[in-house]
Formats: sequence, structure tokens, C-alpha cells
Amino acid sequence: MGYTIKTATFNAGNNNLDATAVGNIVAALGVVDVADADKPDVICFSFQEAQNSWGGQNLGERVAKRIEGYTLVYNNSFRAMTKPGFPNKVGTAVLVKNDKLDEIAVIEGRSGSIRGVNGFGDINKGGQAIKLRMGDKHVGILSGHLSSHTRAQRQETVKQMKAHFKEKEVDGMILMGDLNERLSDREDVSALENDLNGQDAPRLIAQYDPLTSGDGVFGDFLFAQASEFTYEKRNKQGEIKRSNDPDCPYKVGVLDNIGISGDHWKNADDDNNLQVHKIENKDTEDASDHKMASRSLSFDSALAADDKQRIKNKIECRALNGQFKLGLFGSRYKISIEGRDYEVPRRVVTAP
Repeated sequence: MGYTIKTATFNAGNNNLDATAVGNIVAALGVVDVADADKPDVICFSFQEAQNSWGGQNLGERVAKRIEGYTLVYNNSFRAMTKPGFPNKVGTAVLVKNDKLDEIAVIEGRSGSIRGVNGFGDINKGGQAIKLRMGDKHVGILSGHLSSHTRAQRQETVKQMKAHFKEKEVDGMILMGDLNERLSDREDVSALENDLNGQDAPRLIAQYDPLTSGDGVFGDFLFAQASEFTYEKRNKQGEIKRSNDPDCPYKVGVLDNIGISGDHWKNADDDNNLQVHKIENKDTEDASDHKMASRSLSFDSALAADDKQRIKNKIECRALNGQFKLGLFGSRYKISIEGRDYEVPRRVVTAP
């Protein structure tokens, strides 16, 4: 038995996305107008440089409310300042299919950030560490926006996020977001420079993408190869712009990416599983200077075989997902699992 996870990441480019753009994000997720059996058990959406709506909703909430049959079990964002005068939100939304709320739940989530990198005394970049219970196993989700200055800073942020999980506390991990790893060639930068102005994105990615090169930029995380860039900046002459990052000196690559680690992923070797989506607004213009990336994952886990442990796991998931109903006297929670009724003392769980 296993669980399916649809992961996606989108950098909104400091824009307040209109309703059409949000709808196009949902459409790109591929969870609307499909058979229920084909829908993923979990949707995990990472967003960066996003603006809240005029009603105060972050991008995760705006996406979630357009998806029927799921419950938003985790939604958190923090304020960042990637450019002076442009405060934005970095965050993560996790949705669980309604018929899986007894089996899947977010146990905890923590935000971390890097301060002062941009010299303006505000939060520049950062991420979140989220622990997800899936059946009898746990998945750690590392989601965020990594530094654009040096690889060492990016690696340090991932190290800080991973540190939220104790050794062997999770059975697998997902690293997702704007990871800011652009095309690079440490051995021969001139070769990359001569190649860049060509239009053969698949070949350039295969040759120069640091995430899929096997160099282990972020340890044992495995990334799938894309067939097109998620980000590229060109000057008026059509040439790729340079960046100030000594490790990734050009503004082009598959920055927006999703990697996995651990032994319980069923499709870890699927190299062509990273999909890239152009998101347009109501004027059919690009909603951002980034494209959205998504990856379909399958995690090998199951409900506990022991009856008591299985029921205990389901009760805990119900508690975490806010599914309890108060009993007659308000002192116990009354729930029905697998055709049997259970009363759980209030002191056993914390009411949502």
C-alpha cells in the first residue's frame, strides 16, 4: 500500500496574482475534473514572493479553496523582503483528501528564516519544516526560498531546516521551493557561457543543471530532470543575464524544483517526472517571471497491521485534523472508526 502526493512550487515574482492566474495554478495541479481514484491523497504547494489578496488570504489559501474534496490541514507563511520595498510571503499549504483524514495528518510545522542577507534588516529568504504522518510512517517536508547569493548559504538553510527533525524521526523527506540553483559549470565557465545563447534547453539542463548532475548539492536528495527552464532573464540583445552568485553565474535554470530522499519512495528513479507549467493572468500574460514546477510522488506506507495500533493512529489523525465531535456532557470526544464508536477523554487529546 502507498500514498500519492502531488507537489508543486511557484514563485509569484512579487505579484498579486489575479483570479485567472490562481485558477491556472489549480488547473496545472491536475486535480480538478479527474476521476476520484486518480486524485492524489495529498497536495503540497510551496509558494514564494507571493502577495496576499486584498481580503488577506495568502496564495496557499486561495489555491486550496478552489479544490473540492480536500481539507486544508496546514497553511503557514512568513514575511520576506527579497527586494527593497517589496515585502512578500513565503509559505506552504498542505491539503489532504477527505477520505484520507483518518490516515494522514500534519503533526507539526515550523518556519525558519535568514535575516539581513539583503542588507535591509528584514527577513530575506528562508523556509519551513513540516512533519506529515502518512499511515505508519512520517514524511518531512522542507519548503522555502533559498538564498540567491552563494551555494554555501543555500546549503546552510537546508541544513537548518533538516535539523528540525531528529535522527530517524522521518522515513523520507521532500525538499521543494525556489532553490535558486541555476545552471553552472565549475570546471569550465566559458563553455557554459558559449552555450547559453542557444535555445536547446533540454540539452543545457542535462549538461549543466547542478541538481540533477549527481553532485549532491543538497546531500542525498534526488531531483527529476525537467525539459525546460523555470526561470531565465535576458537582456535587450537576447543574451542571458549574469548573476552575482559565484557558483551559479547566470540567471537561467530549473530554480524551482522538488527533490526527495529516503528509501520509501516508489518512483525515485523517474527522471522525467518534473513538469513545468507556464502560469498566465487574465490578460494572457505571464503571471510571474518564474514558471511553476510540479512532481507526482508515491510513498510506500500503510496503516498499522495491529488493530489497536491502527485505531490509535486513526484517532491521532482525527485529533490533528480537527475531526472530533463533543459527547453529550462535553467531557469526551465521540467518534466512529471502522464501524465502531469510541469515546476519547478530553485529556487524551488537545481539542482543535
